[in-house]
Amino acid sequence: LFPLPSGYLPATQKTLTSCAISKMIQTILARTIHPLPVPLFGSVKTASLFLCAKSKAVPRMIGWSVPLSVGALWFVWPAVDDGWKQSMGLKKEVKAV
Repeated sequence: LFPLPSGYLPATQKTLTSCAISKMIQTILARTIHPLPVPLFGSVKTASLFLCAKSKAVPRMIGWSVPLSVGALWFVWPAVDDGWKQSMGLKKEVKAV
């Protein structure tokens, strides 16, 4: 419990609990960050609202994670350097004959 100066809280409540303090910090942080500008969205608040709305679709799309990963690896793997593959132990060194 954290004591506060008189006049800050009602007379019946002399101290704040850690939960109340964390809520105060969260409110102060939100008021500070929300108006900051973000390209394409305008502000942090608009961007966070957009991302929260779009995150609701994630459970429906989770089934596509494996096919998309396989497709991405199929597309990217040939472009990966053979020296890197050998250094990671994913490909054996070819010995000259």
